[in-house]
Amino acid sequence: MSSPPSSSSSPQPPSYRVLALYKFISPHLKKDYLQSTLRPQIESFLRSVHARGTIILACEGINGTICYPYHYPEVEEDEVIDFLTNHELFHELRLRRSKSNNQIFHRLKVKVKEEIVTIGDDVIVTPAEKEEDEETQEEEESVVVTTPFFLPQKNNNDEKNNNNDEKIHRRTYRYPPSKTSPSIQSINVDPTKTVGTYVKPGKDWDALVKDPNVWVIDTRNNYEIEVGTFQNAINPNTECFQEFPSWLRNAAKICNYDNDDDDVKKMGENNDKNESSIDKDNEDGHEKQKQPNITPNPKAIAMFCTGGIRCEKATSYVLSAKLFPENVPIYHLEGGILAYLDNIKDDDDEKTKEEEEENTCTFNGECYVFDHRVAVGKGCKETKNYKMCFGCRKPLSLEEIKQHYDDNGGGGGGGEEKKSGDGGGNAAANATTTTTASDYIPGVCCPRCRKNATDKQRFMERQKQIEIAKKRGVEHMHDPKELGGGDNGSAATTADDDEVAA
Repeated sequence: MSSPPSSSSSPQPPSYRVLALYKFISPHLKKDYLQSTLRPQIESFLRSVHARGTIILACEGINGTICYPYHYPEVEEDEVIDFLTNHELFHELRLRRSKSNNQIFHRLKVKVKEEIVTIGDDVIVTPAEKEEDEETQEEEESVVVTTPFFLPQKNNNDEKNNNNDEKIHRRTYRYPPSKTSPSIQSINVDPTKTVGTYVKPGKDWDALVKDPNVWVIDTRNNYEIEVGTFQNAINPNTECFQEFPSWLRNAAKICNYDNDDDDVKKMGENNDKNESSIDKDNEDGHEKQKQPNITPNPKAIAMFCTGGIRCEKATSYVLSAKLFPENVPIYHLEGGILAYLDNIKDDDDEKTKEEEEENTCTFNGECYVFDHRVAVGKGCKETKNYKMCFGCRKPLSLEEIKQHYDDNGGGGGGGEEKKSGDGGGNAAANATTTTTASDYIPGVCCPRCRKNATDKQRFMERQKQIEIAKKRGVEHMHDPKELGGGDNGSAATTADDDEVAA
């Protein structure tokens, strides 16, 4: 059985294995079974091997990322993988292995939820029920997408406006109706029965990425895409995966028009600012991502995400809802970005001439991951060009942090963050911001969450405790249920660890 490494036994940091996993199960499991049997079973075993991370259980399956002690060079046996794959429910579990020199999570959580990845479907296309004039009917048949956004900060001297700073408002976008509006229906999304065609990482995927007649769609959230994405990828500019089906329905409408339709030209061609009209503006201080030209009649749709699971749901939704013509194939990257990067050798790695020629990469930037590594690059190696905001768990480039201290004349506390900021020149180029000194408060908020930081006092107090713990060389937050209860690495903490690399 693995044992947690001692913080003082060796000058060399111990090795850990990071294991990302998921599986959709059919028929669905009973919730009572999940709570009373499966959850205690999995949690008990993972604690016995000192694993940390998050496992999500739902009637539809399992999803999660965990990290546990593992001594390299690799040995044949891995008791964690053996336990999971030998379980009667998880024989065909999808796994992604990677290495880390440190424990990347603070604690272990095994949770039961409604879905292992929440896709949502909050926009309904409703046909007109009454015969009215053409203009009114067109308005009723139009698709209305309502998305959250933050109002600009008000002048603090204006007492009437002070309460607006932390409110979430909603903005409505209207898109033209299709020739035949679908009736209200419930879309059954079941990846065990209906799913897109897998494309393995490598040359086949690169060919899709480089084809101008293929829609390559990034299904991830906007803050993830800012860290890195594939060449020519379309960014839906969503803030959560639940917004993605609405964007898909509206994007698919382009395919329902003739090529000479004015609405298609408006939606499919970029304007002078190189922005597609199927996008929406960012309201978090980050500039809107530039989009590729979008062909109105794609010959194929190719989707990708971090680890593959979001695309399972997304392609199942597209096919079940019949959003695109039947002659348009729906592809998705098997294993996600992590599988793709794992096959790309790092620039510093030694390569043969043949490997050098084959080591082409169509991914620009880094891949955001939901743990203390924050972002990984080629070979899935931690890049250390980003830190995570303690308030909202979103990435902050070292350039953003450095700008904060420059704006403050080098002050502002949080000395360790400042030291990291001094080397911020390697941060991904596509993370451009309009950050000001007041936007970033270490341990409290960042430009994205500054208007919604309702627990500032709690975070500020916790940040003080973190700094005290660092000086003492101990861990501020640990899992009281963990066997041994000892120190196991990083002192940093985050607001929540519920999210996993999906």
